[in-house]
Amino acid sequence: MIKKITRLKLLLLTLFTISSIFVNRFHFEMITSLVEVYAIFFLAQLFSKKLKTLAYVLSSIAFFLVLLNVASFITAGSYITYAMYNNLTNLSALGDSLPKYFIATILAAIVSFLPMSFNLFEKKTIKKVCVFYGVDLVYIIIFIVFNISTPIGSLINLKHEIKIADEKVSFLKASSSEKKKF
Repeated sequence: MIKKITRLKLLLLTLFTISSIFVNRFHFEMITSLVEVYAIFFLAQLFSKKLKTLAYVLSSIAFFLVLLNVASFITAGSYITYAMYNNLTNLSALGDSLPKYFIATILAAIVSFLPMSFNLFEKKTIKKVCVFYGVDLVYIIIFIVFNISTPIGSLINLKHEIKIADEKVSFLKASSSEKKKF
């Protein structure tokens, strides 16, 4: 039963990711998203023998973050940006799009946290899976080196943008308090 749910989870992750092509017609972004989804899935399978619970939790969170970015791409035409992040503090700024984001977030959470079976691969197929890991790793390295936008890469950029913005705010607060002293 769990294996069927795992197949359904992977199918839904794939379909949700592929659906971005029908909305925005960006084939490359869909491919990068699929590479990340399958990398997460296979990495969870690889580390599941000893760390089954941790592999499930981390992969589910990673799936959720990727699907949130794909949902953002479908509705807004881009992955989550700093401006979008700032709009979360003012939900009314989302206007008519709020129900879309809410539904997409709920669906992403449901799909991401579906139960997952581990040790799906027999010893014979482990070599094939390792080849896939290698190809997947090459793609991810290419994405990073050439600064190609991917769901996970955009989250890393978002974290960096938030850090820079926080540093600017801290600097401005410190400089304004310095001016008050004089």
